[in-house]
Amino acid sequence: DFLFIMGYDLHLYDDYTCVKTSEGNVCSPAEASIRSLTAGVNEYLEQVPADKLVLGLPWYGQRYTQIAAPINEGQIDYKDVLAAFDKGIVTKNERDEDSDSWTIDCSSPCLDGKKGKKVWYDDATTLTPQFQLAGKHKLRGVGIWKVTNLPQAKDGKDPHAAERQAMWAAVKGWHGAVASVEA
Repeated sequence: DFLFIMGYDLHLYDDYTCVKTSEGNVCSPAEASIRSLTAGVNEYLEQVPADKLVLGLPWYGQRYTQIAAPINEGQIDYKDVLAAFDKGIVTKNERDEDSDSWTIDCSSPCLDGKKGKKVWYDDATTLTPQFQLAGKHKLRGVGIWKVTNLPQAKDGKDPHAAERQAMWAAVKGWHGAVASVEA
């Protein structure tokens, strides 16, 4: 009865058609670039009624080794991005304007035991406008992939409670007004 738009795992940065033009492009190493999501939702709406579409977004990012171009090294869960900050290995954190996603550089691999010192990821700040695309276009709803990528309390300590609550608020606010959420 509905189609789940997987607004993730679309990596166009290495596609030869991604040469920048004066009009720009939607290619990005980001997991869910706002530009590619917007283009994708608009293309689906040309053929599928809005009430039959659900927009799914990732709670993980992508690790890269930067040589001349970014080399994809695989996924990194949102909780592991936060762990890189906790370990003090993040040397640079900035928001990419074209994709409206975050990038971090790490002094050592951002994920223990895995390659990749650069990560592109989304958090509640950048996911909010992505989820709100569904509300703007009156889609049936939103989804996420995957809940276990959020940080959880351990040993009675919960240093990332605010980040977890903000992620749930981004989902709940898909209609446009972000509400507070109890996690």
